[in-house]
Amino acid sequence: MKKTLIIDCHNVGYSSFYTFGELSYQEKKTGVIFGFLRQIFNLAKKFETNKFIFCWDSRKSYRKLIYPEYKESRYNKELTKEELRDLKLAREQFTTLRKDILPRMGFNNNFMQVGYEADDLMAKLALDINDVHWTTLVTSDKDLYQMLYECSIYNLSTKKEIDWKWFTDKYGIVCYEWSDVKAIGGCDSDGVKGIKGAADPAKSESSKALSYFKQELTSGIIFDKIQSKEGKRIIKRNKRLIKLPFEGKIPIKLELQEDNFNKNSFIDVFVDYDMQSFLKKEALDEWIKLFDL
Repeated sequence: MKKTLIIDCHNVGYSSFYTFGELSYQEKKTGVIFGFLRQIFNLAKKFETNKFIFCWDSRKSYRKLIYPEYKESRYNKELTKEELRDLKLAREQFTTLRKDILPRMGFNNNFMQVGYEADDLMAKLALDINDVHWTTLVTSDKDLYQMLYECSIYNLSTKKEIDWKWFTDKYGIVCYEWSDVKAIGGCDSDGVKGIKGAADPAKSESSKALSYFKQELTSGIIFDKIQSKEGKRIIKRNKRLIKLPFEGKIPIKLELQEDNFNKNSFIDVFVDYDMQSFLKKEALDEWIKLFDL
């Protein structure tokens, strides 16, 4: 039985942008496209699988309706005109991958749903598939730790695959409690403010939020803040923002399909985007073997 890899596409896409962003062909940027497909190739080899599901972020967010500050720090960074141009070109390549290239290659499980993020879709899929031994999320998003009873997680940056045992050994709690702890400490990467001083457990080894949840913090200023009426209000709000999948206006609906890979379609994509390294005999033979072309 082959593993199913569920891909955090923006995570992989931005990683490709920062690594191969300067690549171009016929005066069009192609680095994101090349880097993305290179990662798929490497993942297929590493896990000996051709079962991929791709999840993309929606530009609109249900979370912002209840917390307008959500991810504001990401969007409000001061960028130069050149940086803004490069990001625009990168996002255009995301769209090309999602709407054209992956479908052309026969990857039929390619999902985006308005109002939701990729991690919501990934969490929903992990719950639906419900096979911890044969499902792996490919992401660096630590919010998804809460899903580790349903799957494993492979981090492209660290090149490590983790499971629920690793999580429990590291944090001393069970993975489905992760959203409770982060609701106290907040989520720095998403701009979700927790109890002041409690600290995001994903960023701080000495998080007071984690100590409180483990009943190791039993008094003091931060303890009192957590226990206060305002603290409970913050925690309740944050839990809704952090728990996966988010419950939005329209339920997440994802229908899996069989892929239909075709050798000529793969080659056509490689030729159209001048991916010469994929067209070399050794690499092309590997693609053919991995994807049963």
